[in-house]
Amino acid sequence: MYWAVRRQLAFFFSAVLLIGLIGLGVWYFFIYAPPSCFDGVQNNDEAGIDCDGSCALLCRAPRVDAVWSRVLRVAPGVYHGVAKIKNPESLAKVDGLSYSFSFFDAKNILVAVRKGQLQLNPGETRTIFEQSVVAPERVPVRAFVEVTGGVWNKAETPARRVRIVRQEPYANLRLDAEIENLTADPVLETTVFALLYNDRDIVIGVSKTTIDVLAPREQRPITFTWIEPFADEVERADVEVVETP
Repeated sequence: MYWAVRRQLAFFFSAVLLIGLIGLGVWYFFIYAPPSCFDGVQNNDEAGIDCDGSCALLCRAPRVDAVWSRVLRVAPGVYHGVAKIKNPESLAKVDGLSYSFSFFDAKNILVAVRKGQLQLNPGETRTIFEQSVVAPERVPVRAFVEVTGGVWNKAETPARRVRIVRQEPYANLRLDAEIENLTADPVLETTVFALLYNDRDIVIGVSKTTIDVLAPREQRPITFTWIEPFADEVERADVEVVETP
């Protein structure tokens, strides 16, 4: 009788163990989800929900400010706004960064507002250019740029696909340059800016052009022109290439 009870107990516990193992296997393979950066839970080394630690997403968005901003008169009653903004993070990029470019007159009255979005690569300084603000009654004399939002992820600085191979000196309201596609693939929507500075290193002129397609290894000449002479002498010119991600 004693041995029969032992056999029954052994069978019972074996059956329980087998059922438990089967249940554990079902849970592990069909129900259990290992911790990840997309599970909506703060786990592993995350500092917040699915951010920081080993996750690419940053928990806190860094503050981005304009390095400088200017209002430029280009014709009677027509003005451009130009600014430089810098990504303060050398190891993170931001997508969908929103900016608001506000124009004010000498009495600090708001004249116009332009809004847009852009991406900043790690450590990148980027030009914001708002063209042809029409203000026939009030004269904008200063600009304020506010930058908000965006999704920040850890990233490395991408390799440049387009470079400037030639830049001529500015002369007679004209600046010539040449860019080159360094890759064996076409590059789409390349924007090129030309900025002119006076001897106080203040921007006094700006222009831009967009190239829809730059063929593999292509070198493309670019010419920037301005309509009116500038009040100050042009001391230097910078050409900036912005690649669409």
